[in-house]
Amino acid sequence: SSWQDEGLARMARRCGYNLDKMLDMQTRLETAFPVSFVESDFCWDWLAFNDFKLDVTLNHVLNIPPGFLSWSEDDKKGYLFMMRGAMHRGEDSFLEH
Repeated sequence: SSWQDEGLARMARRCGYNLDKMLDMQTRLETAFPVSFVESDFCWDWLAFNDFKLDVTLNHVLNIPPGFLSWSEDDKKGYLFMMRGAMHRGEDSFLEH
């Protein structure tokens, strides 16, 4: 779909169109996330949500609440927005959830 093509293009730009860097990003991302996130491709959604900033996304992985994938789409989005906002403000309040 067009949003996936756009996401791949954004990832390529972030990696300087270097295929080795893109493959390294894939490996690091898929290794860091739980298998269920990789199988559902949610790890890629999370990376795209963070504008393909792997370091931010990997930091978020450390704080995934139990049962996250079973939450409603609105609850997942809300949690991601909360995490991103807290990190931008230099807060770690998302660690308490």
